[in-house]
Amino acid sequence: MRMLSTDNGNLSTDVKTDKRIMRQILVAALMLGMVISANASQILDPTDIGVGARPLGLGKAFTAIANDGSAIFTNPAGLAQSKTLNVVSMAGNLMSEVPYTVAGGSYPLFGGTIGIGYAGLGVSGINETTIVNGTPEITGNQGNYANSAINVSYAQSIGDLSIFKEPKLGATFKIISQGFSGTSSFEAGKGTGFDIDLGALASINEDTNVGITLKNIIPGNNFQSDEIPMVIQGGIAKAFAQYNLLTSLDLEYNRTILLHAGAEWSPLALIKLRAGVDQKPSAGSSITNLAAGLGVNFRGFTFDYAYHTYAELSEFATHYFSIGYSLEKPKAAVATAAPAAPAVNPAPVPVKVVQPAAPVVKTKVVTKTVTKMVPKKK
Repeated sequence: MRMLSTDNGNLSTDVKTDKRIMRQILVAALMLGMVISANASQILDPTDIGVGARPLGLGKAFTAIANDGSAIFTNPAGLAQSKTLNVVSMAGNLMSEVPYTVAGGSYPLFGGTIGIGYAGLGVSGINETTIVNGTPEITGNQGNYANSAINVSYAQSIGDLSIFKEPKLGATFKIISQGFSGTSSFEAGKGTGFDIDLGALASINEDTNVGITLKNIIPGNNFQSDEIPMVIQGGIAKAFAQYNLLTSLDLEYNRTILLHAGAEWSPLALIKLRAGVDQKPSAGSSITNLAAGLGVNFRGFTFDYAYHTYAELSEFATHYFSIGYSLEKPKAAVATAAPAAPAVNPAPVPVKVVQPAAPVVKTKVVTKTVTKMVPKKK
């Protein structure tokens, strides 16, 4: 039996390290929720961890928002909301030890918007050990574990449809790679697969959006002898502009019904505070994780932070950090805004009343000459 370790040294150190590394890999799988039940897929899609500190801070209830670069991973239709360059990036250490990185960008092309993104995690410098008479011994070989996804997305707006205003459709083609490398005993676990996601997003009114995504729609064993499980997620987002508040709610079908909910409040124009609830599948049931976050927007740059717990492994709560950039503020029906200033009645403008001139009456003067007859004197 072979095991993995990351430290060289004495036997007691190796045993502790072996347990730690195997725990890392197992915990990563548990967090992804993909190997918990017997009928679950063995494929780990790293984007299931979450992409972007803003969506994570909202409990991943982002399907009906999707108005930044993270839409490449959450709902490709959301890319059509932006008519200019958008960039997103994120970094975090899962279990405080496994680096997790996300990067992506989108730009309007070919009558719509194209996006390309990468998400990946990995552990390097893993020492291979073998069990001899119940005792682990280092073989001297080293290997690496990696899991990554590359997404290519396209989205476009279409004409109004019934009650839906400015509906948008999008699709993502993704390639997922995972496995060990560098050690012959684990090369067999290496592989690559592909799948497609579809998304839709529309406005119902000025402050309400709805969205839906169908993830991994290709049936069959598209990852060697395994199949990436299909996931359906739909959501609604509503803004309360008078309170500078944005709320969102998603329902996800992933072998069971899962809930995602979040709220984002802007006490100041540049600052956003977030809180959320994120459920993951667990042995035919679900576990509930809590999330919180903070965002700062300044001259097109966004700086976001998220704190996410893992209910089954509370000691592995993770901090995530994102930096993004947009050439313009994304236009979205549910974007919160500062309350409008109260209307001010303009001061009355004095009106000068000009009295009309009196009509000129022409008077005709008639002079009458009277001749008095004076009698002559005799």
